[in-house]
Amino acid sequence: PIDPENLNTLQNFLGGRDEDWFYLATVGVESVGGSALDTLFTCLKAARLDKPDDVSSALRRLASIIRDMDFALERMYDHCRPDIFYDQIRPFLTGWPDDGIIYEGVSDEPKVFIGGSAAQSSLLQALDAGLGIGHPSQRSGPFLIEMRKYMPPGHRAVLSTLGSDPVLRNYLKIKNSTELSDTYSECVSRLNIFRKKHLEMAIHYISDQAKQGEKAEGTGGTEFVKFLSVVNKETRSVK
Repeated sequence: PIDPENLNTLQNFLGGRDEDWFYLATVGVESVGGSALDTLFTCLKAARLDKPDDVSSALRRLASIIRDMDFALERMYDHCRPDIFYDQIRPFLTGWPDDGIIYEGVSDEPKVFIGGSAAQSSLLQALDAGLGIGHPSQRSGPFLIEMRKYMPPGHRAVLSTLGSDPVLRNYLKIKNSTELSDTYSECVSRLNIFRKKHLEMAIHYISDQAKQGEKAEGTGGTEFVKFLSVVNKETRSVK
């Protein structure tokens, strides 16, 4: 099975268990969450076919998968020490958004890229789009859209399609079913719990490690506490 304990990295910066585990634990979350997409599309198809029992069943499965994503995320603590992450791993992941960098043999013009960010995960943005969770704030929405540039083109296309047709939210309004509303709310609650844990983890790995007077930013260049707090609030608001 695809499990962090069964995998190893092919490329890293300084090496060591902490750096390896940072990448592998992230793979673990994506691996567990992969089945969430199949379940989400099953749910949306059932809504289009007006099969409320199938919609409810799919939503229950989806909530369970998101809960498993929580467990996978918490495995980050197993082998990635916060001080090692902050001092040795994080500097390589922060990107170069200001002046860019010239890639020899590619272009004479500097290329501008931000660092790695969980917002670049197609999985999380797909869950948002499929569940009808919007991010209208200027502190969240524009950044999330910008992060789609760092996704494969096919993933961007899927997110665009999901976001343009809020099938599930519309179906819930039409059916006005307590059971459907409850199962939907459970999915949103589980996703909010996941995001809350991610925020707590980011604070532990970044803010708590920052030196006095040092600005604590996420690897994507965001003021991550404000950004993640807004995203969490927007997630809660749709229940």
